[in-house]
Amino acid sequence: MRVGEILIKQGHVSEEAVEAALTIQTTSRKKLGEILREQNVISDTILEDVLTFQKNLEKERYENKPSFLKQIPPFSSLNDIEIDDVSATMEWKDFSPGEVLIRQGVPGVQFFLIKRGLVKAFLEEDGKETVLGFLGEGECFGEISLLTLGPTTANVQTVEHTLCLVQNKENFLAMTRRYPSFYPFFNQLLTQRLRSVYKELLSENPGIGQVEPYLYRKQVQDMISPSQPFCRGEHTIQEAAREIVEKGWSTIVVVDDQKKPKGVLGLQEVVRSVL
Repeated sequence: MRVGEILIKQGHVSEEAVEAALTIQTTSRKKLGEILREQNVISDTILEDVLTFQKNLEKERYENKPSFLKQIPPFSSLNDIEIDDVSATMEWKDFSPGEVLIRQGVPGVQFFLIKRGLVKAFLEEDGKETVLGFLGEGECFGEISLLTLGPTTANVQTVEHTLCLVQNKENFLAMTRRYPSFYPFFNQLLTQRLRSVYKELLSENPGIGQVEPYLYRKQVQDMISPSQPFCRGEHTIQEAAREIVEKGWSTIVVVDDQKKPKGVLGLQEVVRSVL
């Protein structure tokens, strides 16, 4: 828990005061507590007490893996015994700023759950970097390649000192098989993340070279099943997906050569087929 959150929860400061201090912090290297103290919003004693509280809280959460997992979906849906079993397959790992934890295009081997810190997910090709987003406390990464058994779709690098719970591939897959309730969570997360990656694939200069040729050469008809035809068979995956993503449709209608409707397709099915 951050200092600002503790101060607000304990009733020492208002949300407005913290927001104003955060604005100042963006242009200085001072810590939030120091800024609030200089503004006489809090006293030295209050700041010291809050920092001690934060330190003890962090220590307890660092040492106790189950207590941390209980706060994070989908682990929060498990009972105490199940939480203990899962936590036994994970270990704490510290990473310094600038460390590359996942490299784009290689087989995935680990699942990461962030306890503290910040990481950046980005695509890289021909020296060009395209940032997909940032992940912080309580968020996870590395699950895409483990679930799809394919190559990783992006690079992940630490932005600041980061502490994670790390689980190897075998234990992660065993965990998802053992607890079926995890599937809806990771399936939704998978779709959301691949949607971000997919938007880059549809741009003029895609960020993932190893996938781009597949998108341009593969035809929509190659992905059709009897129950799920869509658009026209000669269209490429890129053309179909562009219509869905850029126009914000949930599905796209498929027609045959006589322009008769034959079915519909959604983005999730496109993403799965591309993978």
